[in-house]
Amino acid sequence: TSIYEDVAISCARHDPNLIGIVFQINVYPTKANFTPLVSLENDNLQEEFLFTINTVFRISEIKQIDNKLWKVYLELINENDDEDLKQINKYIEEQTEGSVGWDRISKLYLKMGYFDKAEEILEFLIDKTDKNDRTALIHRYHLMGLIKTTKYEYKKALLYYHKALKLISNSVQVNLSTIYNDIGLLYYQLEKYREAIQFYQLALDLQIESNNSSDLITIYNNMGQTYKDLNNYSNASHCYEKILEIHQQSIPLNYFKSLHIYESIDNIHINKKNYHEVLKLFEKQLKILNDYYPEYYISIACVEINIIEIYEQA
Repeated sequence: TSIYEDVAISCARHDPNLIGIVFQINVYPTKANFTPLVSLENDNLQEEFLFTINTVFRISEIKQIDNKLWKVYLELINENDDEDLKQINKYIEEQTEGSVGWDRISKLYLKMGYFDKAEEILEFLIDKTDKNDRTALIHRYHLMGLIKTTKYEYKKALLYYHKALKLISNSVQVNLSTIYNDIGLLYYQLEKYREAIQFYQLALDLQIESNNSSDLITIYNNMGQTYKDLNNYSNASHCYEKILEIHQQSIPLNYFKSLHIYESIDNIHINKKNYHEVLKLFEKQLKILNDYYPEYYISIACVEINIIEIYEQA
């Protein structure tokens, strides 16, 4: 990175067949309590700066200079002070929880939908992993199972999941509940619902001990949907009731999520023709909408219409 604009423009115009882009970086010392760059001097005695690889910039403006040249204005961001970047970093950490280094990158690729990239990294990592490092192998086999499931390669996914399970012992610290849940999801996609329930139950038994509300809700939701597809409405209703019970303990209470949970439960009672319970749930939804989301007039109207229809069927 040169401090001289004419040098940058000259480089950008080097090939007349290409459109050049010049990046102008503004660094404000008052906003940054760090300097992620070093000053260099090359053989031509031209002063340049080298930024560290994890430096983050915000695009403040883009200008077209002429038909073959654009200028992009960048501002250096202090990761500790920028709220938008904090939220992005927090989201990435949540989505790649439990992973470090290249494992974290592969998991991030998986979350972003770049399955081939994620698989390429994991294949390399698995090949280089010490066979005695069971924790690392389990984690990587698990991720490969997720990738293969997402790519609809179910037999290969099961192979990797079973490789992970074979390595698990009391001395190895892994989130076994998550692996069981993901195997359940695989069987669900194969429409093997009873096998899916078996693995969801294994995941649930372990997760109840840890009392992680977020993971419990995920498992109960998966079980509820699977029981519903099996027309086992009693067990499906129980799962959604457990979700509601866990959700109502959260502070502050997210009423919008409550609406979705009530909707799942009332769908079960409609299938069971239990109209009295359906009416009670619709009335709860209507109260939440009127009290907290009065601007959602279309949703309010839909619930009111649903109530009228249930009265006609009851």
